[in-house]
Amino acid sequence: MSIFLFDKKLPLGINKPVKHILVINWHGRIGDAIVSSFFFREIRKIENIIISVITNESLKSLYIDFYNVDNIYTVSNKLSYYELFKVSKELKDVDTIIPLMGLLNMKNLFFISRINPKNLFSLDDKLGYSNMKMGKKTEKLLMHEIMHFILEKLDIQDIDDRFIIPLMNKNFTHYDILFNPFASRLDKSFSRGKSISILELILNRYKNKTIGILSSPDTKLLALELEKAINSKNVSVVNKIDTFYDAIDIIRNSNMIISIDTSLVHIASGLDKKLIAVYYKQGKIFNTWLPKKSINTKIIFSVGTEIYEKKNMNNFNNEDIIRAIDSFGEF
Repeated sequence: MSIFLFDKKLPLGINKPVKHILVINWHGRIGDAIVSSFFFREIRKIENIIISVITNESLKSLYIDFYNVDNIYTVSNKLSYYELFKVSKELKDVDTIIPLMGLLNMKNLFFISRINPKNLFSLDDKLGYSNMKMGKKTEKLLMHEIMHFILEKLDIQDIDDRFIIPLMNKNFTHYDILFNPFASRLDKSFSRGKSISILELILNRYKNKTIGILSSPDTKLLALELEKAINSKNVSVVNKIDTFYDAIDIIRNSNMIISIDTSLVHIASGLDKKLIAVYYKQGKIFNTWLPKKSINTKIIFSVGTEIYEKKNMNNFNNEDIIRAIDSFGEF
């Protein structure tokens, strides 16, 4: 129905010139913003290019103050058709849209049809609007590699794909290891039992290392419960983490992070920290949101089926964590 109502067939290949690019991150995902951050620096190599972004209020300052975009438009988490209609009326002369998402839903297509761009860099090859047919071409690429691919198609040379990581330089307590067992939802997080067993194993192996439990305001009480259950002077909840800028600074000020949250994974990757990232292995499906390949990055998979709704983030051997830490040598 979405395709029938809102799709339009564009000629294959890039329709040039490209003068005004719109990047869509309207769910306000920090990880998406970090992975694509270098794009905003490199795209400035196109003379007089205009860059607009749609996101939510929480990321507004990131895009304005650090990514130097020309126009920012914010929407609520509800993302109503009326909101999208209002924003579409404000946007003028956008010729190219880059949505930071995979398959596009009805609201996405409604909005795109209102803008009616000349180019849509989408991974959804079924769409007529998707004139680059990027899905097949990039199916085994990581997201930062996809952004690199887009820049190449826009004739950008000598691409520097280092992430732009905003630093506030707050003075946080130094930790040898940061442990982040929480994701955006509880079903994406480690269970309480899994978290405790991992912490106990690390403490037993590295008796003199300090461990900070990283949490958000929403998961602070759960983190305090873990601290109480472990009951060790070497394990404590990291305090005063109120924004993602705080999380960035504490990662910068620590030696290593073990994380299940992809936003923190990409932040740590951008800072080139020793990183152990736990991802869900969805059958044989390739995960485009894995971190950059690096000698400082180890990935552990929680093995599951292709039914994403039935994922279990606890399905891996705790000893894999120890082997990953050992592989870094002294820290």
